[in-house]
Amino acid sequence: MNWIETPERSESNRTTDTPHVLRQPRQLLTLPKPIFIEYGDDHVVVILDGKIVFRFPRTTIYRKSFSGELKLLDAFKDKTPIAVPDYTYLSKGKNFGGYKLIKGKELTEARFTNLTDVEKKKFISDIAKFLTVLHGLNKKVLPASRAHEPWSMDNLLQYKNRYWQERRKKIASFVEEETLKQIDAFYDAFICVCRRSQSCTVIHGDLSGDHRLLDIKQRKLSGIIDFADAAIGDPAHDFSFFWSYGDDIAKSVYKKYGRHKDKELLNRSR
Repeated sequence: MNWIETPERSESNRTTDTPHVLRQPRQLLTLPKPIFIEYGDDHVVVILDGKIVFRFPRTTIYRKSFSGELKLLDAFKDKTPIAVPDYTYLSKGKNFGGYKLIKGKELTEARFTNLTDVEKKKFISDIAKFLTVLHGLNKKVLPASRAHEPWSMDNLLQYKNRYWQERRKKIASFVEEETLKQIDAFYDAFICVCRRSQSCTVIHGDLSGDHRLLDIKQRKLSGIIDFADAAIGDPAHDFSFFWSYGDDIAKSVYKKYGRHKDKELLNRSR
């Protein structure tokens, strides 16, 4: 196909897992049955013929950071208990690419609720293993630009000051006084809890339901996608997405989690 160019190398040392290099993104439009997914903030996604997923960063920041995502996935793909994207098509500049579709549907709250108790236990076990391996990766798999402190005291104070100086007045016009007091207490408690956090690992950064895929037939996790926001940060961030399934689910995932645990991790995630 004239829209694919393989890297120059001799036949003797060519391997089957060498990524293809794309000439131009627009040539994808000539392929059959393209499906465009444009609701994401950071990427436009094109699914080709129900088989290959291409992701195109919307901004310069994500185009430049794509190579870091590739490095992380390369280090993680053979260790993870759950399928993750394996890019086999890359642009010359390695700023966008495509991988074989991981079949599954978004694991929404409604779909999770409809799982049996046994199936929910399987999810808890699988996602806990996934996080154990991911958070245990060497932090050098990500570039220095992704090593940040999302729970640093400076950032937290900035958020707190913004609340008191800008947002509290706006919120006060919509809620009762007792509710406002609870919000005030939340910000004070959150600052104290996160100030004591000293853990820092590789994190996915965006484990929302649309990035956790459910195999509808086998009714189990089939894949985790979109590592664009992977970073070096507080592992509590990755746990924050499980509370929507119920307090017992978030706590059960933490109980199965195999990394070092600190007493405030769940509180920070909440």
